[in-house]
Amino acid sequence: MLRPQLGDALAILSNGDLLQAYGARDPWDLVDHLSRLELGGTRDTDRHQTLAAAGTIIVGWLSSDDGAVTEEVAGAARTWLAAATRAPDS
Repeated sequence: MLRPQLGDALAILSNGDLLQAYGARDPWDLVDHLSRLELGGTRDTDRHQTLAAAGTIIVGWLSSDDGAVTEEVAGAARTWLAAATRAPDS
């Protein structure tokens, strides 16, 4: 049920005119920009996006029948650990 709503939100944040109006490169850059304007600071979206992307690969590996650790999985684990232990942006 949440997936369609998230897709709609991402589609809105990906609108080229909206991105251009705020000088954003992508939806996450737009979220950071609007956070600075409206909330007084960013919410470290880059860190969270990195954790989510790497975590997706790791969870996929955990759910696989193979269990072999590929370079992709090892790289995702290193990336996730680096992002997880990095101090949050202020």
